[in-house]
Amino acid sequence: MNILKENILKLESNLAKFPERVARFKELFPMVLQKEVPLSATGISPRVFFHWKKSGIVENDVKDAANRTWVRVNLFDFIWLRICDILRDFGLPLSEIGKAKNQLFTDQLADMTANRAQVFELLSRMKISEEEKESFKECLDAILGLAHLLPPEEKIYTTTFGMMVLGALIERSPISLYVVRENKKNDFLILPDDIFDKAPETRSLFQLPFLRIPLNNIIHDFLDEKKNEKYLPLIGLFSFKETQLLDAIRKGDFKEIIVKPADGGEEFIIEKVRRMDLFEEDVKKVKRIIGLKSYKEITLKQRNNKHLYVEVTTRI
Repeated sequence: MNILKENILKLESNLAKFPERVARFKELFPMVLQKEVPLSATGISPRVFFHWKKSGIVENDVKDAANRTWVRVNLFDFIWLRICDILRDFGLPLSEIGKAKNQLFTDQLADMTANRAQVFELLSRMKISEEEKESFKECLDAILGLAHLLPPEEKIYTTTFGMMVLGALIERSPISLYVVRENKKNDFLILPDDIFDKAPETRSLFQLPFLRIPLNNIIHDFLDEKKNEKYLPLIGLFSFKETQLLDAIRKGDFKEIIVKPADGGEEFIIEKVRRMDLFEEDVKKVKRIIGLKSYKEITLKQRNNKHLYVEVTTRI
């Protein structure tokens, strides 16, 4: 409740945007919940995965429990498994990761519904105008009324972890998981980078040693890895035309690529070059732009003077 007290107006803004963000996310990434990525893409062995599953820090339906190689994950699973792997590399015990999982995967709307009276009591004591309090109440009631309409597989969107992933994908804002050890305990604090140095209660905590795990980098690593390219269309990160575009780039069948960013920034041009190290960096750059849908339109000029054109359009 301390986080709510410090960020009550920010929370209202986030709640107001929630239906729009979910709708936009589902439009841009309609297949991202599909479990089509093999466990091997995470770098985690089946033995370790099933040990973690037994310990309760991961949950995943297995196609063939007798054959431990048939584990498939979606993008949310992939990010969480990579976080678990990083935390284990830094020596965090499974019990502490389990606590973090319970915190990160709690249905926030269900939790607020259960504690609605407590939320409103706290709101009544806040030093904000009556108009702001009433606005927050109306917003919260409206969102809680919509929460039960989400199908079970989409409940991930109402968790802290799901909201973090949504922010990283559709707003492309830097989102990190911070791990702070205080009084010989591992306290998991989840904060976006933009309030890292701004919230009063955070400034005191971050005088201590901490571990920062950027979610954006995990997503970028997934997109950058060449062997993962075949899975991108299966979970909707690449459409058919976007896959064609990547194939043309891989084959070197282009003269130049013109990219118009989604944020209205200046377009940039990638010309075909001979140095393969520069070429591979350009491929990674284009893959990230396509996978995160951070472009308005891309035109690939082929050597036969034909153009391959793709664009992102949303109703929102």
